[in-house]
Amino acid sequence: MEYIIGPVLAAVISIAFTEKRVRAQKGINIENIQGLESKVEQLASQNETYNKQLPAQVMKTLLPVAKEVSKLKQTVGI
Repeated sequence: MEYIIGPVLAAVISIAFTEKRVRAQKGINIENIQGLESKVEQLASQNETYNKQLPAQVMKTLLPVAKEVSKLKQTVGI
């Protein structure tokens, strides 16, 4: 009788323990997913603002250089 009850009891306890661990890990994974989703949304909004500001910043940087190049061309006679 003990040969049957012992292994069955051990299997039941191990299944219960495994189920508890799986549920706990699932909760942690859900929290991680939500955190990552919020980070992705934040990065997407930062990317949009960067893409909007980039052309203006490039123009601010290159406009003085272009003016000086055109002055240099006029001076040299090209």
